[in-house]
Amino acid sequence: MNTDYNSISIFKNIIETPLFSALSTKEAEEILTYLEILEYKKADIIFEQDGSPNSIYLILDGAVDLIRKKEKSHFKIKSFSNGDCFGETDLLGILPNVASAVVIKDSTILKLSKSSFHKLSKNNLTLFNKFLFNITREICRRLHNVDLFLTEILDENNNLKNNH
Repeated sequence: MNTDYNSISIFKNIIETPLFSALSTKEAEEILTYLEILEYKKADIIFEQDGSPNSIYLILDGAVDLIRKKEKSHFKIKSFSNGDCFGETDLLGILPNVASAVVIKDSTILKLSKSSFHKLSKNNLTLFNKFLFNITREICRRLHNVDLFLTEILDENNNLKNNH
């Protein structure tokens, strides 16, 4: 379900998120013209694992889990809440969705579709580049956290081997 963007408080929350950092108020307002506001209920599926990525999402209010299915089991890859974005890695990498996005709490979410993303690149290349830089920085933060996590696991594994 679409909702009209008409709340100053929503805008204030948006400009404080990593995707909108370093953008002027005017630039953030322009990007908002490319976004849809969607309402989801608990247990709704935003996108399916292995599906074709078509959007970047920003949670205004609510919570979403990325769930990876493997054979008969499911495991949570990551949880997202207010101010978090997801979907950008798959969309920019042109790869199938690595997991399903499942709403775990009624949520209001901004959606930037692939077509709107491309329109932004054609209509305002300077703004597109700034926005893309913010997305890239967020992806780098996540990659850094994954590197730290994997390093901890390898260290623990090496400690276990050395103690036996």
